[in-house]
Amino acid sequence: MEEIWKKIENQENYSVSNLSKIRNDITGRFLKESLHNKGYLRVYLDRKHYYIHRLIAIAFIDNPDNKPFVDHINGITDDNRIENLRWATSKENLQNSKIPINNTSGIKGVSWHKNNNKWVARIRIDGKRVHIGSFDNIEDAIKARQEKAKEIYGDFLNECEK
Repeated sequence: MEEIWKKIENQENYSVSNLSKIRNDITGRFLKESLHNKGYLRVYLDRKHYYIHRLIAIAFIDNPDNKPFVDHINGITDDNRIENLRWATSKENLQNSKIPINNTSGIKGVSWHKNNNKWVARIRIDGKRVHIGSFDNIEDAIKARQEKAKEIYGDFLNECEK
């Protein structure tokens, strides 16, 4: 793939490439990236941190709906390839969040309910937790959760829900 460079908005001495590199145009040096505690790569420009995925999206990805967030499609926050980034609303970005660390079923929105001895499927819609159903086996709970997620989330369906 051919490397393409574009000036960074409001940073006349710096450019970003479609291959996720940041360059000082005066010195020709590449900037060192650092890993933020949430897994995002960032660079330091003129005494301020900038997230690399945002710099790439601003330079290379159209945003006709003026969405404020950049979503990592595959959920890997340091994968800043253009094809892995898209503009999103806060809601869309949250819909594509990872499975919580305390999840025991391995499936987002599916958990075991001890009192009923059933698998429960739930989903968040507009910030509210919605009960989809209770099931005797995990496969039925997963299927119900996946169907509802596809209906609600559309293109922002999380990788773990496909």
